[in-house]
Amino acid sequence: MVSSFLPEKTVNFLSEEMITPVFDTFMGLLSAVAGPLIFLSVAGGIYNIGDITTLGKVGKRMISRFLWMTLIFTTVFGIAILPLFPLAGSGSSSFRLSELLEMVLGIVPDNFFTPFLEGNPLQIIFLAVLAGMAMLILGNRAAIVSLFLEQANAIILLIMENISAFVPVFIFGSLFNMILGKNFSVLLKAYKVLPVMLLGDVFLMAVYTGLVCIRKKVSMAVFLKKVFPVFMIGLITASSAAAFLENRKVCEEKLGIDKKIVNIGVPLGQVVFMPGFFILYFVMGICMAEIYGVKISPVWLITALIIAVVLAVATPPIPGGALACYTILLLQLEIPAQAIMIAVAINVILDFFATAVDLFCLEAELVELAGDLEMLDVGKIRKTF
Repeated sequence: MVSSFLPEKTVNFLSEEMITPVFDTFMGLLSAVAGPLIFLSVAGGIYNIGDITTLGKVGKRMISRFLWMTLIFTTVFGIAILPLFPLAGSGSSSFRLSELLEMVLGIVPDNFFTPFLEGNPLQIIFLAVLAGMAMLILGNRAAIVSLFLEQANAIILLIMENISAFVPVFIFGSLFNMILGKNFSVLLKAYKVLPVMLLGDVFLMAVYTGLVCIRKKVSMAVFLKKVFPVFMIGLITASSAAAFLENRKVCEEKLGIDKKIVNIGVPLGQVVFMPGFFILYFVMGICMAEIYGVKISPVWLITALIIAVVLAVATPPIPGGALACYTILLLQLEIPAQAIMIAVAINVILDFFATAVDLFCLEAELVELAGDLEMLDVGKIRKTF
């Protein structure tokens, strides 16, 4: 309101000489941290399974379920919401197999460093999986490397936490710059993100609640009451790491999941199983594409789904962990960089819901996995308080 009375020269100085350089520097810092953050999160998650035998018996099936269930449920939801976005299907309607094959083959990088320099998430994930698998196979022979990765991950997470501390200032500056440029109306066009994302969260929770209650013959009220404390921690803090201890306790003592599943599933699941963030990334991507007029073709949708899954796996379980992922998501989908400031501003609210839904779905998924492996105490999960 005050800026509307400022001289045009002053407005241009604030926008072009003060706010824009700070914005560009902040985005550059996020881009620099994003690649290593993704690599270390995925490689560490695989290595923390423990050993190649555990990976084969439990870890392989667990990871497969995490990825497939995320992809299946959220793809169904993604297709269901397409009518809400008029631009969907306005791109090239011809589905060329060569484009999809090129995208798949493009996952394999030419060298180790290019993916980090270009910020290519699929190639970074590919390298992280190779590194994590190799360390598992080598075991003690890779002890020094694994220790280095663990310490490097702690350093990167600390850097990210400190970057996140400046997010309120970044959001204020970004929104103020939009007002100076008379572009604030763009933020209002993003109104679809919140209701559509919340609709996706309700869909996920309803599906998983139905699966557990029907297949395990558990009262819905009993199940929801048992998982409620962990859900609330995620909703209040936007950090699955903050809910780690309570999550283990609920899974083992209240849901009757075998300790072996809990020891692997909770830490690994909190890193790689994030269906709430998958929906957040996909909805954010398609909404920003609509706002900025990006044509949404079948290949674009498949690319968006794959990148959203990859980034959901790579999102660190800390408040603000999604910030670096938005930079990669929107730029990979050829959406203008200006959309990043809108995504970051909206994320302040959506991060809490996505984290809480991730924790809810993880507990339900571990119940299903333990039941399939005959490692579930059905008496405990059915027991009322």
